Amino acid sequence: MKTRYTVLCWLALSLVASAQSSLSPSTSLPWLIFDAKAGVGGMIPPDFSRWSETVRLIRSPDVRTSLDAGMSALFRLADPFYGGVDVTYVFFEDAADATSAVQQLRLTGTMLIPSVCLSIVPLAPLQSRALVKLTVGTGLLLGTINNTLSQPSLYRTTGLALFSEFTFGLPLSASVLATFNASLRGGLTGVAQNGSERLEYLDSDREKKPVTLSFFAFSLRFGIALKLPS
Repeated sequence: MKTRYTVLCWLALSLVASAQSSLSPSTSLPWLIFDAKAGVGGMIPPDFSRWSETVRLIRSPDVRTSLDAGMSALFRLADPFYGGVDVTYVFFEDAADATSAVQQLRLTGTMLIPSVCLSIVPLAPLQSRALVKLTVGTGLLLGTINNTLSQPSLYRTTGLALFSEFTFGLPLSASVLATFNASLRGGLTGVAQNGSERLEYLDSDREKKPVTLSFFAFSLRFGIALKLPS
């Protein structure tokens, strides 16, 4: 009888140990989450639109389509918080229908936004190998405006940007997920310049107004995320 109790105790301890070892990898948070994504956005850059209207003599849309791409690397701080860096690139343009003997008129804007960010990553979705992530961040905005038919053609500006992003991911494998990302982003910049020359436009009162890349935008992006376990 004593031998049977001893065997049963050993069996119970073995089951508990195996259960804990099988649960611990799934319940532990990864120490690094890296993701890359790309998609489209709706961009509202008021000054760029007004300037474009004066150059092309065509009304610009209030909300224009932009192409967005980005990546981030997040390191585990303390459950459920992650901190790291995010880099986003944005491109948008206007083009005139008429062409010159040289090339078509194209007005383009680009933004490169490196940011520091903080994320909340709940544990419950990770237990089922999914990913839910809410991220906020702020960073430097490096912008350019280009007019292909002017001299000089390229103007630069800098500013600050803020963003928030929601991410949902479904597993492709133990460490790789397919992600859907929805974000809101906004920024303020100074006047676009080429050296000492400022980029300006004439408003309806024939007054000169500076051109900035201040903006508000939303974007939808799809991508891939990589989780590196602790």
